[in-house]
Amino acid sequence: MPLHPKQFAVNEVWLAIRVTRNPILIAGIPNHIYVVQDAGSMFVFGNTFAPSEDESPSAGDAAIILTQAWQEKREWPKKLLIPGTSSKNNGFAAAAEMKKVEVAFVLELELSFYIDDLQSSYEEFIARGAAKHT
Repeated sequence: MPLHPKQFAVNEVWLAIRVTRNPILIAGIPNHIYVVQDAGSMFVFGNTFAPSEDESPSAGDAAIILTQAWQEKREWPKKLLIPGTSSKNNGFAAAAEMKKVEVAFVLELELSFYIDDLQSSYEEFIARGAAKHT
């Protein structure tokens, strides 16, 4: 069953989600866009990029966006949820663990409420930007 914002207090849980279904070209290199979002309020703290062949941004890039989120709230969440399976190479997991934030990998279906909304919003934004440059 998909998780919903009503299940969370603000700043209790953050999400690290890839919001592009298909890579976008940045300086000729295919990249995906990732965001960190508060699960309770649905507030998006910011985004970062990662080459499409990587499973996530680097731990350094993930730490930057997590720190930006911390600066917004001045506290860490209890947990960071990441869709997919556990991996030693996940930059968000590594960065969160360095900050002593519990990390849980969940089925993408569990975060579908958030993912579908974000992917639709980013696709619309990208399509509008592309239309302006044609």
